[in-house]
Amino acid sequence: MHRFEEPLLVFGIDAVRLRLFRGDLAEQRDAELSCRDVFNASPHPIECIGPVLIEEASAPHKGFWTPG
Repeated sequence: MHRFEEPLLVFGIDAVRLRLFRGDLAEQRDAELSCRDVFNASPHPIECIGPVLIEEASAPHKGFWTPG
């Protein structure tokens, strides 16, 4: 097991792209904050890498957010 000096988060799809899949449904509204904004408010450093593998990360969202 590797031990990192600081916590690390790697994500595949960002909030802007996720909203494109979700659309603008009132019941699915969220805060307009990136994960980097949230982690920058932490008293501890958290490294954030992404988005990465965008096409692969987008695949599960295609069609999922469509009502019906």
